[in-house]
Amino acid sequence: MKQILAKPIQLSDQMMKAADEASSFKQECAELKAKTEKLAGILCQVARASSDLYERPTHHIIDDTEQMLDQAFSLVLKCRVNGITKRVFTIIPSISDVS
Repeated sequence: MKQILAKPIQLSDQMMKAADEASSFKQECAELKAKTEKLAGILCQVARASSDLYERPTHHIIDDTEQMLDQAFSLVLKCRVNGITKRVFTIIPSISDVS
């Protein structure tokens, strides 16, 4: 269970660091950071108490949580100083994949 939780915990740490570096939408990024801090705390508690949990439902919840953290992390990265440049380069390959 600890191996399954390692990636979401690491992702939440990266998201909090990126939220500190945000240059636009600072208030929204600060709110995301605060909620991510709470979530990281809960994930650490789950990692400590993993022997008491049923693996299958917990694994499903952790997968969903990881997806949401990925989305939040990508949003926060777009709020950094060079976020606009990264968005342009991210959009261009996505458009070429559609064609």
